[in-house]
Amino acid sequence: MTGRREAARARLRQVPVRRIMASLEAAAGELLAPGSALRHRAVREGAAQSGFSAPMIERALDWTFSEITAGEMRRVLIDDLGSDDAADDPAIRSPGATLLIAAGAIFQPAVNGVVYSLLVKSPIVVKCSSHEKTILPIFTDALRSVDPDVGAAVEAGYFDHSDIAALNADTVVAYGSDETITAIRASAPPCARVVGHGHKVSVAVIRDGALQNEAGALDAAKGLAIDVAMYDQSGCLSPHCAFIAAGAPVAPARFCEMLAGEMQLLAESLPAGRMDVAQAGEIRNFRGDYAFHGAPCFFGDRLAYTIVIDTAPIFHPSPLGRTILVKPVRSLAEVAALLQPQDGRLQGVGAAPVDDLEILEPLLRRLGASYFCPPGLMQRPPLTWRNAGVPCLRSLLVT
Repeated sequence: MTGRREAARARLRQVPVRRIMASLEAAAGELLAPGSALRHRAVREGAAQSGFSAPMIERALDWTFSEITAGEMRRVLIDDLGSDDAADDPAIRSPGATLLIAAGAIFQPAVNGVVYSLLVKSPIVVKCSSHEKTILPIFTDALRSVDPDVGAAVEAGYFDHSDIAALNADTVVAYGSDETITAIRASAPPCARVVGHGHKVSVAVIRDGALQNEAGALDAAKGLAIDVAMYDQSGCLSPHCAFIAAGAPVAPARFCEMLAGEMQLLAESLPAGRMDVAQAGEIRNFRGDYAFHGAPCFFGDRLAYTIVIDTAPIFHPSPLGRTILVKPVRSLAEVAALLQPQDGRLQGVGAAPVDDLEILEPLLRRLGASYFCPPGLMQRPPLTWRNAGVPCLRSLLVT
């Protein structure tokens, strides 16, 4: 650890955790305030760099930074450490330095990672993704302006993985493909704890209780449309597939019509960002294959959205880009059987009606699912969410 980081850690250790929470909440407020210069900069530069549309960046800022409140941070501390002032105990074994390696264009995991590290009074270095090098530095600027002692404990930038060992971090938190996580484990300092978050898939389950009438079905369709459209379906919590009850009063085809209508509305109010040629070609091939085999299909103009009813007895991942498969099923046992090949890779489950979560959770947690919510909230996990069941704070501590 460099002398600068040692000094930052020494200063941070003297700051009461309540002040750290207040400073984080105030810095988050700068990114939430409609007239804030930092927010305008984040939207402008974030859209230009990530490829997401400006309205998408605005919604992502709102959903991410609205979670950073003193109340939510207290819940994280109590859930993980037993009390909201446990981090003030000098005996707590916080890392001398934490390294977070971000991936993709979604900034929420890295922002939350900064919050978790500061709550245990560990300086953090964020290796930004090549697709998103804007929001974390802006948040760091806001934090330094609010509280220099807390802000000095955060560094955010872009560098090559080969520099990992030189940073001499006690804890490394990494996001990326399974291959990337393996490479990071190999290059991390020998004594470092590595918390890896690799490839995951998410799904929705629409049961017959949500399909008894068109009003209930429309509510589910509205929520699912947001889950698919948010981040242009590029996140680990983006649903690839929606399992839908066959034989309900609202049939799968009618539900898809409703979903298509909602997806079209979002194409206008929450427009998609840039799509590369390879993904566009993959979606066109996907559409062509299903149309050729006579599957009911619902396509938006210019690849705005793609919905297909898939009756194959196998789970197919989506090519993403606002593309979702709707699979009619007769039972939850059928859902579990179709998802069995994804054992250990399942991440989020959006379920309607919400009462069915009590039935779904024990069934799908066995396959690795760690986040359950109603449709419409899949891309908005709370700060207290334990990704893959990993404790937010205790996973960082030195053993």
